[in-house]
Amino acid sequence: MEKRGYEWPRPGEAVSIQDVAECNRLDVTLLSRDFRQWLTAEVMRDTEMTQDFRVAMTRLCLQRLEPEDAELGITSPILQWLHGNLRRIGALKQTFITAKITRHNGRAMLRSLCRWLRLCGQQGLCVALDIRQLGRSGATAGDNVRYSPAAVLDAFEVLRQIIDDSEHLGGLMLVVLADQTLIGDDPRRSLDAYLALKMRIWSDVRPKGRDNPLAPLVVLAGQQPKRAARRRPRDGAPADARQRTQCDRGAACRGAQPGCRSPFGTRRRSIAPGICRPAQAVQCCTG
Repeated sequence: MEKRGYEWPRPGEAVSIQDVAECNRLDVTLLSRDFRQWLTAEVMRDTEMTQDFRVAMTRLCLQRLEPEDAELGITSPILQWLHGNLRRIGALKQTFITAKITRHNGRAMLRSLCRWLRLCGQQGLCVALDIRQLGRSGATAGDNVRYSPAAVLDAFEVLRQIIDDSEHLGGLMLVVLADQTLIGDDPRRSLDAYLALKMRIWSDVRPKGRDNPLAPLVVLAGQQPKRAARRRPRDGAPADARQRTQCDRGAACRGAQPGCRSPFGTRRRSIAPGICRPAQAVQCCTG
């Protein structure tokens, strides 16, 4: 109304189109016709939003100035549809909304929402998505939700689809919160399980000693991988014992056996029974 030069009777409050017409000394029939033409031109014909979303927003705009019949009850099912809580799509058969919001049309609805917010004068939408539960095999204590490895792959695929569709999501900022499991060694719950997503967010060039805040994948303070602590030699131990560390199992590597393995799977012969080189020994070989 302000864009068209009309005065709003009570700023900040919802009023009927009758009150707007009386405030601006207009005929309510003519103002109602103009109002519907504006909705048709600026909402219903905006092809950057899906048809179902345009119908829903048009209905809500009409209900703002033209109270609906109580017997129809269309506003409440539309709000439930937008929230994803609508049980039966048949409740919206009078609005020509044909499908629920699911995974298959969710990105299109998100794109429509970003477009609608910018039409309403907002700068955009910031979404925080916590996926730390994907790295846990058990269920949480609160909601009792457990993600199987197949569900983890589905979640990674949704993230990959959003990244590929980012050029069409104007005004959207998506922040994904994860823990060390995302970049860990678990072949079923880390990025290694879905290389298509890893190739899109993994930084090929990383500065030494610091993180790039503009990179798609940023490790915050306190999330660095833990390093194994080096044992301090006992009192009276020889000085060269500081350069030695015992095998993980504490078993003696006999001379007839191949020693210990390095992180790359190669075998190294121990320099003494039960003692291996620190940079090479990660697992004691028992033959």
